[in-house]
Amino acid sequence: MEFSGWLAVPARIVGWFSVAFFGLAVLVALFQLLTKRSYLLLTRDGFQIYGIRKSRLILWSEVGAFTAYTPPTLVFAWLPRRINDLGPKMVLFDHRPDVKAFRRMRAVNQTLTGHDAGLPDTYGLKAEELATLMNDWRSRFAAP
Repeated sequence: MEFSGWLAVPARIVGWFSVAFFGLAVLVALFQLLTKRSYLLLTRDGFQIYGIRKSRLILWSEVGAFTAYTPPTLVFAWLPRRINDLGPKMVLFDHRPDVKAFRRMRAVNQTLTGHDAGLPDTYGLKAEELATLMNDWRSRFAAP
């Protein structure tokens, strides 16, 4: 389909923007898939998320409980809840109130999900299993 007249310029701009955006997304996905550099490192001190770039070490004493979360699926909201619960899940957590890092982003995340932050992947586990594992490590190594 080709646009003509006044729609031609905005259509080209949107088209090139889409090609650039999704082309970059494909490159990032291929990089993570082929290099196997996306992983979660658990240590006695805390956890660190590795991906395209390394995140800072988040101490066990800085976070509260981890929970499995199913994002709401607005497209299929009319389906029964048990079917909607089959969708993708993620692991979310909250920072302790005295932690000052990422306050603005945490506020946005609180508005969207009710939690401060989340893990970007489940690393081959079910979200419930990963949340349990993270809670076990936190209870074992967090300073009282």
